[in-house]
Amino acid sequence: MLIVAYDLHEKPESAYETLISGIRQYSNTFEFQKSVWIIATERERANVRDYLKQFIQSDDKLFVGTLTNGSWTGGQTELTNFLSNYWTIE
Repeated sequence: MLIVAYDLHEKPESAYETLISGIRQYSNTFEFQKSVWIIATERERANVRDYLKQFIQSDDKLFVGTLTNGSWTGGQTELTNFLSNYWTIE
């Protein structure tokens, strides 16, 4: 499971839509917060980063990391439902 975070520097909405479309190419995704996504995939984080780089500019920021566990609050029923497919939720 991977977490993806990005910051597109002064870009139009269409740039965000293009990147989000790239993220959604992975079959199991969840938009956790604006500009933060969770991807359930067997692919390596560097592979996902390299794939997503085509959708951003050189002045943008992109982070892809491994997500192995977590705690959250704030009415994220959808997040709990998504993660329960992959983790034992306490």
